[in-house]
Amino acid sequence: MALFAFGDFVLDTAEKRVLRDNRPIEIAGQPLAVLCYFIEHAADGRVVTKDELRTQIWGCKVEDVTIRSSLSGLREALGDAGNRPRYLQTHGKEGWRLLVPVFPQSGQTRSIMPPAPGGAYDPAYSVQRSEEEKTVGALRSSGLTVVIFGPPGSGKRTLIERTLERAAQESPALIGRTLHVSVRSAVEPPAASLDALLREIGRLLLQASGRPEKESLRTLDSFWSPPILAKEKLRELMMHLLSPQSSPSPGLPTVLVLYDVERLASCPFQDDVFSMLRAWQEDRFLESLRLVLETTIPPRLFPLGGNSPLWTKVNRIDVSRIKLKQLTQLADLHGVQFSQSACERLGELVGWNVYLCRVALFHAAVHRMPLDGVLVQYQPKQQEYGAFTDHLEDLSHELDRLDATGVFPKPIGVLLKEAADGVSLPIETAWRLMRKGVVAETETRNRYRILRPLYADYFNSQPS
Repeated sequence: MALFAFGDFVLDTAEKRVLRDNRPIEIAGQPLAVLCYFIEHAADGRVVTKDELRTQIWGCKVEDVTIRSSLSGLREALGDAGNRPRYLQTHGKEGWRLLVPVFPQSGQTRSIMPPAPGGAYDPAYSVQRSEEEKTVGALRSSGLTVVIFGPPGSGKRTLIERTLERAAQESPALIGRTLHVSVRSAVEPPAASLDALLREIGRLLLQASGRPEKESLRTLDSFWSPPILAKEKLRELMMHLLSPQSSPSPGLPTVLVLYDVERLASCPFQDDVFSMLRAWQEDRFLESLRLVLETTIPPRLFPLGGNSPLWTKVNRIDVSRIKLKQLTQLADLHGVQFSQSACERLGELVGWNVYLCRVALFHAAVHRMPLDGVLVQYQPKQQEYGAFTDHLEDLSHELDRLDATGVFPKPIGVLLKEAADGVSLPIETAWRLMRKGVVAETETRNRYRILRPLYADYFNSQPS
């Protein structure tokens, strides 16, 4: 990974991103390419001419206005005022030069600061979980769908990324290509018919296979033209993607990962989709397909999910909680001073949710404080929530918007106070709160409780 520190920023040339306070800024395209060129080829402050940029960045004849526009976009991204520049200075009509020194971060194997919680998967800040072994084992055989489930922030996607990485690197390799499809993209906005929904899933499959958009649309039209059922059309398309002619790794299984499967909970065609996926499990022409579903809702709690035969033949992998050993490993990776008792208190407070653990550790790393210091800042009786303030406010706004739709039997504030001790809810209400990671089902069926003490503290302190 090539990292360069300059001014208030860090440029990661490998990942093509710019960080400020370890958070990515909005910059892409030609402005980013121009920045990379200055950092890598003009860090000594020499003047870079328009002709040089034209040759090195565009490689063809472009108008001066195009070059100036890219420089303007770069300055805007860096917050660099044209009249009092800090990063780029205009050198007459000749060109521009970099004003700040550049410090290569040689020998770095990971980011200078830990990645912000909820950011892209970073192997250098990821710890192994026992659920990975179960997932790898499930990928060894066909006909068994893997369902990875847990509340938001439980690390489902990171676990999937790590598992697929490992399966591809096994000797011999367990899998070839992976197709990533978001169900959310398929169901929003809602499809008018099952045919329209499955066609959109087909489009997303072709897009995930890496085909150019025009070719994907032609292929989709060809498979959707025969007068057969929509399920058969999508099956034929799936067979086409699995064929040796279409697969970049003939002879190896293709993994189809369907993310955000809980979005089907409010879809009128939910049962049709689940029944289709179950049929794929037992289809001998789809034996090279491995199906992985990612969802925030446990399989049996899908509305109508109990009627779907898909859930009778799945490998359910619950990733709701991390363990103490994994939390201490994360604290070590973040460079945070910690004690085992502090890790235990943090884990209990956030219900061992890996995202919220990362929120606390990132706060400690940025402010150079021990983990105990983060816990001291948490004073719910004084309505001071320290590292968790932004997360709790964001969650509260999301729930207020949901409450305004009238989906709950009583005001959300009252409902959540009752849920601190346990409350009975119909499944149609419960899954909305579970999708937000607010409640979990107790041992008593259809009875739910606030998922973690952090939320109970917060909601109990809010006016009803």
